[in-house]
Amino acid sequence: MSVYVTDTFAIIDDFLPQDEAEFVWRYVQDEQYEMVHQKKWVKAFRLSDGCPMWGPPYLSDDYEANSKNKVFPTGRAIDLVISRLKQVAKDYDNLIGKFGQDWAYFFARAYLYSADQGLSWHRDNQNNATGAYVYYAHREWDPQWGGEFLVAPAQTKHHVIPTTKLYEGTEKFLGSHLDNKFERDVLMESGHGQYIMPKPNRLVLLTSGVIHCIKKVDPAAGNRVRATIQGFFQDPVGALKQAA
Repeated sequence: MSVYVTDTFAIIDDFLPQDEAEFVWRYVQDEQYEMVHQKKWVKAFRLSDGCPMWGPPYLSDDYEANSKNKVFPTGRAIDLVISRLKQVAKDYDNLIGKFGQDWAYFFARAYLYSADQGLSWHRDNQNNATGAYVYYAHREWDPQWGGEFLVAPAQTKHHVIPTTKLYEGTEKFLGSHLDNKFERDVLMESGHGQYIMPKPNRLVLLTSGVIHCIKKVDPAAGNRVRATIQGFFQDPVGALKQAA
């Protein structure tokens, strides 16, 4: 296992033993999926991002407000990712916070990105998320197939997200799915960042608030998919902060 750490993300290669990684790949093939927009427009995805697929979400730990999601252990191979991540997470408190103090659980769900599908620039800290992760479950990947994970500089997490006043008198952050001026201005201040290849059996941990994106899978990938297990470390409705 090799590790590369910055002030915003950590990369852990050979995250699972090879036999376990193979079981996860088989799980990805066996899972039931739906389009990410099947029930509503998930506005983290722009209209130009295509429509990736995702499986059902599983939770690493139970919490009182949960009434519908299955909780680890599920009896399926996604448990191998969840179990290992629960072990590893405590070594990266500086990136994602502490379990039981900053976050109460993390989601785990499978995603499939095929050719011409990606996820535009965005940030994850609008729903009490203290960090995010992605595990690359596909068996092989070629640099010509795209799908890179792009991470903007650390200072992007410190920019205040502007709210907009609505006709009815309320103010809220509308997102950047139709108007990305805020993100454009922030990203173009420096105009540089880092990229991470979707290397098989690699885990990436990302701190909250840093702007990032997933580049589209290139048509050169053919029928191969960018297959991941990913999710957020979350403090549901700020419960831990309220209790502190």
